[in-house]
Amino acid sequence: MISFLKSLLVQNILVKNFPANSLSGARTRPSAPARSGVPALLFSFSLVCGLFFAQFSLSPFSFSALHALKTSPAALSPGERKAYETRARALAAELRREPDNSRLHFNLGFYLYRLGKIQKAIEAYKRALRLEPNFAPAHHNLGAALLDQGKFAEARGHFQAALRINPRMASSHYHMGASYYREEKWEKAVSHFREAARIEPGLREAHIYLGAALFRSGRPRAAVLSYKTALKLKGDDARVRNSLGYAYYKIGKYVESWREFKHALKLEPKNEKALVNLGFLYEKTGNIETAITAFRDACRIGGAGAGGCEEANRLRLKYGEAVRLYNEGVTLYGLRRFDEAMKRWRSALERAPSFSRAYYNLGVLLYQNGDEKTALRYWKKTVRINPLHVQAHYNLAAVFTRHKRYRRATRYLKKALAVNTRHKRVLLKLGEVYEKTGKPGRALRYFRGACNLNVIEACRRALKLKDESRG
Repeated sequence: MISFLKSLLVQNILVKNFPANSLSGARTRPSAPARSGVPALLFSFSLVCGLFFAQFSLSPFSFSALHALKTSPAALSPGERKAYETRARALAAELRREPDNSRLHFNLGFYLYRLGKIQKAIEAYKRALRLEPNFAPAHHNLGAALLDQGKFAEARGHFQAALRINPRMASSHYHMGASYYREEKWEKAVSHFREAARIEPGLREAHIYLGAALFRSGRPRAAVLSYKTALKLKGDDARVRNSLGYAYYKIGKYVESWREFKHALKLEPKNEKALVNLGFLYEKTGNIETAITAFRDACRIGGAGAGGCEEANRLRLKYGEAVRLYNEGVTLYGLRRFDEAMKRWRSALERAPSFSRAYYNLGVLLYQNGDEKTALRYWKKTVRINPLHVQAHYNLAAVFTRHKRYRRATRYLKKALAVNTRHKRVLLKLGEVYEKTGKPGRALRYFRGACNLNVIEACRRALKLKDESRG
């Protein structure tokens, strides 16, 4: 199952009375390698215990987007807890002198909530509202506390009351969306998350959960835009990258999906869920051995009971014979027993029709035997299944370049470059194609790129183009 974001930002409001201070290789065995706008108020936003993941399913490609949203207050450090307890005691003392001060009751509710005393916070907010029924922040915070108890309808009543008083309370729209989200009422959740993001464009969590709700309502393409907006607002987040990767997966953009999962792992190398997701993507694109490796890496991180272990075992059972035949084919190829190698790879494909490496190797062997037409067909099949296969893209481009079909060659080279921006031969070949098609500026750009990677031929050709431009 894909990794999605689970907890929501709770926005509690505090008033000022008490301000809060070539051949694909083979192995005999795969190795595991709210601001509301109410004047004279101070708003304090508490982030809820980070974002975490639902457990993933054990069935292949079941990238389910189950979210169990949680809105309890963030954990306090010992120093914060002590300061909050001191502040709560001071407020209680003040209330003994001023029992009819609604703002004191409200602030006491805020500190009690942060201390995890939810029911006492609810009672304090209710006392504030009895004294001041049109106090929008009190309605909002009471709704947030009720939401934490799972009392969704009652919580929504208070969010709606806050919005009647102040229609621009983004935090109340956000929490309305959270209540509908937790009840799996996706369209209503989308509506309120979208309104929260419209009122307060910088509210990152509104964009994140708008993306999640859009995805759950069957609109992964729209979810991509929301996740990308969230990432622009406040740096990188591995869990948002995971969600974005899955949304790309659902719309068939496997290169973009792969890039996001890899980015998530760069941010959090031991992110078990990202590894599992990457394993599913590799399986989908016919990278069987790489998928097993990803699952085994996840297994090492998560332990014996983790889903990565289950998935690695499932792949070994499902594709073990195909991998064995594939590896035998590579060995036979090395012994120059080409006909037998071809039979092994064809047998591997009978058992695993999406085994992209087998298609690629068959294309190599057929091309070497002079059957260019069939080789092209196998390489095209390779990149249809697995758009991450850089070498297949390159081989197709090389053949089309030789036949002066430069537009097609360029297309395949750019697809290869989308996967690996530092591939020396791809950069060099793109330079050659642009040079042959009379585009020296573009050719120079790619020759320089290859030259920066120490490709001597590219450096020579870049200098030549530069000299010609001067002349």
